[in-house]
Amino acid sequence: MLIKDVIACLRHLHERRKKGSLAPDEEFAYRALCDDFYSALVGAQRLGLQAGQKARQTVRVAAAKQIELAFADNRVKTMTYDVGLGGFAALVPNDIVVGTLCDFVLTAGGHPLSGRARVVACMRHGSGGVTHRASFALETMSAGDRAKLEVSVIDAALFALGE
Repeated sequence: MLIKDVIACLRHLHERRKKGSLAPDEEFAYRALCDDFYSALVGAQRLGLQAGQKARQTVRVAAAKQIELAFADNRVKTMTYDVGLGGFAALVPNDIVVGTLCDFVLTAGGHPLSGRARVVACMRHGSGGVTHRASFALETMSAGDRAKLEVSVIDAALFALGE
C-alpha cells in the first residue's frame, strides 16, 4: 500500500473513531495505523526514543491551542506552540524555573482537558526577549482527557499533511 493510501485509510478510520462508529476489528486496525503513524513522525522529526519509550509518547505536532497554566503564584492564559501525548510547549511572558509544576486546562476539539505538568525547559523566544517558550512534560491527566488529547494530536498531524 502506498503511503498516500495508508494516510487516507488512517483519516477515514480516525473520523469514524471520533464519531464512535468503529467496529472492534477496525479499532485494532486504527490503533496499529496510529502506532505506525507515530513511528513515521518520530523518524521524520529525527527524534530518538529512550529504552522502553513509545513513539506516541515522544511526538509533538505544531498546534495553537488555548491553554491556561496555574502556577503556585499566578495564572497564565496563552497558546500552545506544539502538543503531544507526552507534553506541550507554550509561549509564556516570563522565565519559568525548570522543575516547576503547574495545573493546566488545554482546550482541544472544543473540550477542556485538564492535568498537571512539569516545566522541562524554558528559553527566550523571538527578537524582543520578552516572550519565553516553555516546554512541559505531562505528569497526570485522566484517561478520558488523554484520549481526547490523542484525537487532537492526530487531527493536527493529519491537517499538517494536507489532503
